[in-house]
Amino acid sequence: MLFRSLAKKVGKKLLKDIILFDVFEDESKLGEGKKSYAIGFTFEDPTRTLQDKEVDAVMGELIGNFEQKLNATIRR
Repeated sequence: MLFRSLAKKVGKKLLKDIILFDVFEDESKLGEGKKSYAIGFTFEDPTRTLQDKEVDAVMGELIGNFEQKLNATIRR
């Protein structure tokens, strides 16, 4: 899936796993041709404990790229 390759490019140093755990399709709720994906990310640095601000920075970059390159609408 395109979101996986995009995420791997952005978080290549800290992003260890990407899990797609739900896909929702309902034209009456989302609109024609739209899908809702629920994605989980696992971050890791084997040499140290990650700080919130590091993970937040990568997540911000992921969200920005998903919105720009995939025309995604992110719910938080």
